[in-house]
Amino acid sequence: MTDVRVACFGTISAFVEDRPVDLGGRLQRSVLGMLVAAQGKVVPVDRLLDDLWQGEPPPRALASLQVYVSRLRAVLEPDRRPREPAAVIRSQAPGYVLDLPVDAVDVWAFSHDVRRARELTSTEAVLATTRTALGTWAEPFEAFADQEWARPEVVRLTALRAEAVELRGAALLADGRLAEAVDLLGPHVD
Repeated sequence: MTDVRVACFGTISAFVEDRPVDLGGRLQRSVLGMLVAAQGKVVPVDRLLDDLWQGEPPPRALASLQVYVSRLRAVLEPDRRPREPAAVIRSQAPGYVLDLPVDAVDVWAFSHDVRRARELTSTEAVLATTRTALGTWAEPFEAFADQEWARPEVVRLTALRAEAVELRGAALLADGRLAEAVDLLGPHVD
């Protein structure tokens, strides 16, 4: 399978074999963003249509959605043969699902790292994991933060970032690195 990576911290972007790909216009990027925000769960077609056109899909909205999905599949799976089932954006009743490993999507990997840091008992491991997680942080779904479909995910990720900062701060304090803890937690407390 082709190496596909999707980034939603900052601008929604994608890379195939480490090369950036053109994801098309705003609505097409929104489709990919919605699939990412669903965290590997199926997004029903009706919800995609409603969210893309903010409750007022035009008469040919379903055809447009199918074109967006087809174009995304083409750029994310450039070697897929005609009639071969898609592996990255799969059709699954009643809609579509983004089928990528957790580490292939930056916001998924971030969430995973924060959850993992919660469970770690080693200060060094917490510091390493939170450093990795916080090192990837940028404003999630930046160009779409005002969209109804993105808001819950932006709120969730922002809360996870706050948790990662707190976990890292506690680990720094436990490690006796007081100045670093103050530098990290000061802006967080403000």
